[in-house]
Amino acid sequence: MLAPNENYWDFESIKLTKVVDPLFPAADNILYYEQGTGDQKLDWTQVSAGDYKRYQDDPNLASQLQPYVFPGSWFLLPGTTLPPFDKLEVRQALSHAIDRQRLVTVTNGLEIPSYCMVPAGVFGYLDDPSLQTIQDYDPEKAMAALKGTDFEGGKNWPDITMYMRNQEEIFNADVMANDIVDQLNQNLGMNVKIQTWQNNDFRRHIGEYTDQLVFIRWWMDYPDADNNYGDMFLSTTEADAKSGKYNTIPARRQAWSNKDYDDAVIAAKAEPDQTKRLALYLQAEKIIQGDVGYVPLTFRVDQYVFKPWVKGVPVTSQGYVSPDLNIFVRMDKTVFIEGRDQG
Repeated sequence: MLAPNENYWDFESIKLTKVVDPLFPAADNILYYEQGTGDQKLDWTQVSAGDYKRYQDDPNLASQLQPYVFPGSWFLLPGTTLPPFDKLEVRQALSHAIDRQRLVTVTNGLEIPSYCMVPAGVFGYLDDPSLQTIQDYDPEKAMAALKGTDFEGGKNWPDITMYMRNQEEIFNADVMANDIVDQLNQNLGMNVKIQTWQNNDFRRHIGEYTDQLVFIRWWMDYPDADNNYGDMFLSTTEADAKSGKYNTIPARRQAWSNKDYDDAVIAAKAEPDQTKRLALYLQAEKIIQGDVGYVPLTFRVDQYVFKPWVKGVPVTSQGYVSPDLNIFVRMDKTVFIEGRDQG
């Protein structure tokens, strides 16, 4: 149980008198939300994928749903040093062959399309329409990119394997992976098989740069764009860049490297002006998408339910609730209960 700290500098603004966080299996959350009593009654919780449709179909329950864009994204990493993705034309074809909206459909709305690295609600989210055209879904563009290559017309593909972590069904990873494979077959004539790895093996394996294609997620560690642009894709340290050396960081998640990208990300990290920082990240995003160093796919969406008496839940500038978890904190400072059923 949590209680307000009288010595907290903003103690007077806190309206909650206590917060009870019961310990029981997460699978039972909805049961306690719907049927719990007293301190075993949840006022808000996350809805599992299995319960989500039932809540959607019930008008009363649907009114309690609130989407939360989790600070995490799904994307593809083509092996830029390995056939056939060592050819820019093939990577461009790949980037135009996947319908993000279809991924939203097959996950029942538990994803939203992404066109940049940083999710909505976190500093670094780029709401720039130009990003939606660099790797837009267009099967005709995809096939046109292959003209003049050995794979023109969607033929002569070598064996291709897409690697991913296993045991991620809870995040709809298996559903999306199979749909991606189906789309690549439909739109490029590319037959892709899926290979899964245990988490520890997966981390080691992708650092060896021996994978043609990787389907991967990134859950943010802190709410700043450098966690994505820097920690994921930067290939050079600031010191090395100053001395003119590039592509010097070992064991990254991918072999892709670009001097202009590194320069923009290093400059953004040191820039105190937020508007200028965003401009530098937009520059970096256009570089990596233009060279298809990665293919952004979706941002993860969690669905929460809140009882009608829960008030003051923080909301991002994009209109999504921000529950007190992961990189967002201090929800308990603003939330309060008004007219709660005491049963």
